[in-house]
Amino acid sequence: MILFSLISLIAISLTLLLYLHKRSARPHSPISLPATVHTTLCPNGSVLVNGELWLAQSLDGKVIPERTEVTVTGLHDHLLLVTQMSDQL
Repeated sequence: MILFSLISLIAISLTLLLYLHKRSARPHSPISLPATVHTTLCPNGSVLVNGELWLAQSLDGKVIPERTEVTVTGLHDHLLLVTQMSDQL
């Protein structure tokens, strides 16, 4: 019984450590990160940032087609504000 408890405690500890490590590896803010438009921004849609799908909005209200490279320039609640990379030059 003690051996089972010890094994269970070790398994729970390892799971918790892996979970906390994964959470700490994420950037705190996606601002300034590059993203790829997943669904056309008209001006709202979705983008992929570091493999995660986010709701997004074109900062200037322009339509940005799928697969376009954008940069995250801001965050409003859970909505990313993005600009097209070619507009930043």
